[in-house]
Amino acid sequence: MAPFQFWLELPLEMRRNILERLAREDLVTASQKEMDELQQKIEELEEKHEEMYITLIRLSAKKGKDEL
Repeated sequence: MAPFQFWLELPLEMRRNILERLAREDLVTASQKEMDELQQKIEELEEKHEEMYITLIRLSAKKGKDEL
């Protein structure tokens, strides 16, 4: 049997359904990957925001001491 001969022996509608399902699964996988990447970026931004906030508090405290 030639490679992929079984594919050609499947009814056209069945082949179409299989290809559509594979395409949907690829889209879901791609979407999940994008969501994971966005979640990673959000977490990184939250960490930077927290670091900036702590720095701002320290600078404000230092400025308050300098004024005394």
